[in-house]
Amino acid sequence: MSLMKSTVLAAAMVAGVALAAQAQTGPSVASMPAPGPKASSEGYQGPYNQTAVPQSPAYPGPNAGAGNGVMPPRYQKPAGWDANPNMHPYDMGPRPN
Repeated sequence: MSLMKSTVLAAAMVAGVALAAQAQTGPSVASMPAPGPKASSEGYQGPYNQTAVPQSPAYPGPNAGAGNGVMPPRYQKPAGWDANPNMHPYDMGPRPN
């Protein structure tokens, strides 16, 4: 029964793939519109004129490397870090082979 069932399912899948591939031939439903003038001028923005963007007289942000000179404090281990295994739980437990 299992061989018959798998044979029927495989044949149905092959037939479905063949029908889907056949459906892709022919004119596309979502074809692009024909080139040429449009029937309406709604949204017309005129000819495209490329103009140069003038350079900014001064950069509005801070100078490169500028800051207030204060560095945040570095991370310090809490007291008892090395002695207390609860401080680093990912090091506990059985090790992989």
